[in-house]
Amino acid sequence: MIDIFISHSQRDASIAESLIGLLRSALSIPAERIRCTSVDGYRLPAGVSTEVRLRQEVHDAKAFIGIITQDSLRSAYVLFELGARWGAGRQLVPLLAAGTPPTALVGPLSGLNALDCRSAAQLHQLVGDISQELQISVGNSASYLGAVEELRKASESRALADSPLVMIIEPFMTGRMESEDGRVSRAMITIPVTVINESNRTITPEYFQLSILVDGKPVSFIQTQVPPGIEFESELQEIKMPSAHERDLTGRIGSLLPGQALTGLLMFSSDSVSWDTVQQQHKSKGLLLLISCVDIRGLFHSVALVDKPSNVPSASFKMGLTVAPKPKA
Repeated sequence: MIDIFISHSQRDASIAESLIGLLRSALSIPAERIRCTSVDGYRLPAGVSTEVRLRQEVHDAKAFIGIITQDSLRSAYVLFELGARWGAGRQLVPLLAAGTPPTALVGPLSGLNALDCRSAAQLHQLVGDISQELQISVGNSASYLGAVEELRKASESRALADSPLVMIIEPFMTGRMESEDGRVSRAMITIPVTVINESNRTITPEYFQLSILVDGKPVSFIQTQVPPGIEFESELQEIKMPSAHERDLTGRIGSLLPGQALTGLLMFSSDSVSWDTVQQQHKSKGLLLLISCVDIRGLFHSVALVDKPSNVPSASFKMGLTVAPKPKA
């Protein structure tokens, strides 16, 4: 009988291998008592029926650890294993890895207390919880401190390996938003954003922050969705958003190149600096954009400002917006 079953995505094999190293160091458990299908020495026996054996071991294992990452939550096998174990009413430990936040757990799993690979204390708790379930003693903590750190590093490395590249494709547009009654007037900055290698969907528009330097001092802007009755004017063109669907596109990143990149417009506004001041700064000294992005995993991403690629002319603005020349004065 298997004592410990480790449910995981094949892409997270490095994390699973480090987890096995920790469990064996701390609990002195033999290899044949652990099942981990992506790690050599812990795979299923040759010739057995995969579905039959997995169903049996998922149910019968004394301890069950589910490595929770963005990849594992998209794996049909992992979801089957987690669901089957939860349905059996037996011990199930969700182990958050690769920077995956607790909010990624949905449905019945959201009610389970999850442990996080980023916390050494929680990894020590994991060892203690598994030892109680198996009714075996834990070795001296000093003997497996290195294994705890190895698991933390493996989890962090996996997160960084999937970190997307965030690019701001110039040019950006500056302008002013005014309501029909003239009571609302805000300086506006609209920038096209491209996110490369975003398979995990860890970045969404609300995680972007923008400020500019005016006379050497940073001025913060907030993200803005365009409400009805307000038009955005730029130096060269007027953008009209006649429908709610088109207005919504300015508030989130839309997909232009599925599977390769996400490109869209982000709009920011500020009522702490006038549009005239922004324009004067832009024309005289250039507008220095200070842009940062922190994804749902808490990872900070560098943002690169690059020229608009010549092979995708106006790609940044193909968002269903109606673009017309600005009327001459």
